[in-house]
Amino acid sequence: MSAFGALKSPCTCLCRPFNKAPLRHTLSARRHSTASRYRKATRCQEDEERNAVGDKVPAAAQRTLDALSALLGTGESDSKQTESGAPQEGLAKEKEEKVQWWAAPPSNQTAAPRRHGTDPGTAGRALNEGRPGAQRTGQPMKLGSNKFDIPTVDPYIAYGLLFLNLAVYGAGIGLALTQGNDFSNDWFLSLAKINEKVAGGELYRLLTCTFLHAGLLHLGLNCYALFSIGPDVEAVLGYRTFATIYILSGLGGSIASFLFSDLVTVGASGAIFGLLGATAGYFLRNRQLQGARQQLGRLALVVGLNFLLGSSQGSMIDNSGHLGGLAVGLLLSLGMAPRWDVVRETNIPAGSLSVPADAEEVEVVVDNQPASLRIVSAVSCALSLIVLTGVGMYERGVGQ
Repeated sequence: MSAFGALKSPCTCLCRPFNKAPLRHTLSARRHSTASRYRKATRCQEDEERNAVGDKVPAAAQRTLDALSALLGTGESDSKQTESGAPQEGLAKEKEEKVQWWAAPPSNQTAAPRRHGTDPGTAGRALNEGRPGAQRTGQPMKLGSNKFDIPTVDPYIAYGLLFLNLAVYGAGIGLALTQGNDFSNDWFLSLAKINEKVAGGELYRLLTCTFLHAGLLHLGLNCYALFSIGPDVEAVLGYRTFATIYILSGLGGSIASFLFSDLVTVGASGAIFGLLGATAGYFLRNRQLQGARQQLGRLALVVGLNFLLGSSQGSMIDNSGHLGGLAVGLLLSLGMAPRWDVVRETNIPAGSLSVPADAEEVEVVVDNQPASLRIVSAVSCALSLIVLTGVGMYERGVGQ
């Protein structure tokens, strides 16, 4: 109101021409001074409000941080929370004993401190087969112990295959007892590898013949060999790798016999020789294992003796099938068998974000064989066997 009141008294001088210019200047100056004072008052009020809000924000943020620190049990709030009954000495001691895991001295470790998905069970196994890129790791061992835990699996498939071979032979005996020998022989020949039948399109014979045996001696030798080496090979290779090698090796032996032999072929010899080849490939990939050279020498001796027996006159042993299974097993093992490496890492309790300051380093056996290489090896082998089967069918068809 004071501004408008000051504007009334000079209005009586509007009739005086010589006073127009000074009045205009005075009125303009008063308007500017009034607006300036108004803006200044508004600015001061805004500054006061901003300062008042600014004083409140840090306090609220600090309360939030304090609550989070109390919830996590870290930070400065640990030393302040003495009202809960925990003495300051205990908190200080706990701080001294623990450090963040990433602050632990890495020393010479060559692997990440922990792996996601490991399961340190009673046997020290960590099989992450659910993930495509997963690796198998052994149980951590102390530095300098020279004792390494190689991860293995409990062999089930090997014993299942052993039971299947016995069951098929038992089924043949049962048919002979109930339906007669002629019916049993016809059933036997309907599953054996006969080149004319395979060339005619009965490709299932290439697989079914691997579960047939010509007699008790034939069955006993193959079952003894499968029982002797099958569980150990499965334990180190794993379920999937073992099953893949056994089946593809059996098919490889049958296809090799289909290509190079006219004999009617039955028996699991091709698959068993595939396991021998897989064992050789395993030791070739892991020559640092104790006794690897001795094992390779023994395998070479066993394979050589079998081929000598098969090469003798009057022998009914199909060496081409044995050689085909051996080659498939060896090649698959080079691409699918585990490749063990020993790495050093910090031993960190599972599920913890902090470790004792005196955390020890341990040595762990890790399988560094890429999962993608296993898949590529199996698919490539299967495609190669399909091509070879087609070649054999074409040659047999032309020959007829």
